[in-house]
Amino acid sequence: MVSAAAAKGGMISTTKVMAVHHGRDNIRVNCIAPGHLYASFPAPYLSEAERERRRRIGPLGTEGTAWDVAWATVFLASDESKWISGVVIPIDAGLLAATPLAVVHQLEE
Repeated sequence: MVSAAAAKGGMISTTKVMAVHHGRDNIRVNCIAPGHLYASFPAPYLSEAERERRRRIGPLGTEGTAWDVAWATVFLASDESKWISGVVIPIDAGLLAATPLAVVHQLEE
């Protein structure tokens, strides 16, 4: 777990540094941080109860798919995001914005 956190921290730092160093070359650098998605990889390992818990803990109360990440990628590749660089965009139903105590009531419902 520690190495995964260190790798993510390194990716965030690299995103910001590269955005600063390559901005004048008209290169935008951003990072997408996906949350718990339902896809073919975790499907065999998740029970329906675990999927429901993952859905309920996120502030939006939904489960993400690869399409949610794909649409964010399409946006970042488009001209509509031409003034966005050096940011990390969480695609996680608002989970990163929440604190553990803020979502406890959602699990008790």
